Amino acid sequence: MHYFDRMSLNPEQRLFCSICVGDTVGAKKVRNPIVGYGGAGGGGKSYGLRAACVYALLTATAAGFPGQTAVLATTDFPRLRDRHYAAFAEQYAWLGATVGDSHKYGPHVHFKAAPHIGIVKLRNLANPDGFRGSESIMVAIDEPTELPENIKGQPVLGLLLYPLRTLAGMPFSTLCMGMNPDGIGHGHMKRLFITGESVKPNDRHRIFFIKATAADNHAITQDWYNNLEYLSESVRKARLEGSWDSPSGVRFPTLSREAHLFK
Repeated sequence: MHYFDRMSLNPEQRLFCSICVGDTVGAKKVRNPIVGYGGAGGGGKSYGLRAACVYALLTATAAGFPGQTAVLATTDFPRLRDRHYAAFAEQYAWLGATVGDSHKYGPHVHFKAAPHIGIVKLRNLANPDGFRGSESIMVAIDEPTELPENIKGQPVLGLLLYPLRTLAGMPFSTLCMGMNPDGIGHGHMKRLFITGESVKPNDRHRIFFIKATAADNHAITQDWYNNLEYLSESVRKARLEGSWDSPSGVRFPTLSREAHLFK
């Protein structure tokens, strides 16, 4: 039985997890991909990031590299705790997923039913120094569009890539991110994943973006759609359709490209 059969993933999440471990569709394997997922509200991004971390550990173990570490990070601790602690335990109860905190690992998820596969360290980017010390085979970032382009004078992409370590023979070493198309980091994430303006020529082969909207997430109810009616038009369009065309992210959310940009 394939791991996906136990993980309850939709087609976009399956594709996301596959690319994250170096498998691509219609192309050769990419060992060090940078993968974006989502681009709209309600697309199952947090669920997909947790899945990517666990799938990475399972895949590494099957490839002969048990006991590895993945890192899941958010912008701050309350978001990390509220969005991922209980959800990890529920989503991966079949692996005995348990959130713990230790001097050696800090906050992390271990798997009582499969301790040999390794752990997922839980980090928040409000403490970038603690994040940099978390060596891993996968780094998963929840809501990178909430991050500025530079942190402590350094490009944020360099900070996010820093913990990745590749062992000889390891089939992948991955940075993956789940995002909405708004926030302070809207511009630099758009230039990385959507327009490719900021991608170095030698890195173009390793950049992937999987669009996912609420229509792909069967857990979304009509109430969620109804609540979007209270947002401004540009933010509602971004959250519903995954539009990256807002001129300034949410800095001026009432502006639209059609009405306010000169041609």
